[in-house]
Amino acid sequence: MRAIAQAELHRRELFAAATRVLDDDPDQAVKLFAQAAQIEVYIPELEQLAANKETTLVAHPDVREHLGKIFSRAYSDKFGRPRYERLSELMRLAREQAGLARIKELFFP
Repeated sequence: MRAIAQAELHRRELFAAATRVLDDDPDQAVKLFAQAAQIEVYIPELEQLAANKETTLVAHPDVREHLGKIFSRAYSDKFGRPRYERLSELMRLAREQAGLARIKELFFP
C-alpha cells in the first residue's frame, strides 16, 4: 500500500510540475505529463488542465494533440490493470470509451 501511495504522490508532483512549465517549456511539460500518465490518468484532472491552460493549448495545437495521444493511450491502458478486472467487461469498456471520448473533446477539438 505504501508503494501505491508513493507512486500517486510522485504522479501528482510530475503533473503539477508539467502544468507549471507548460507555458514556458512545452517539450519538457510533455515529457513530465507522459511520466505522470504512466502511473495514472484521471479525467477531472485533465478537464482542469484543459480549462486552466486553454490559451497555451490553443496556441500550440501540436502540443495539445500530442498530449491527447499520451493521455488517450495511458487511459486506455489503465483498464488492463488487475484492479479493473473486478469490473464486468461491459462496464470496463463503457468507462474506457466514455473517458476516451472526453479526452478527445478536450485535446482534439
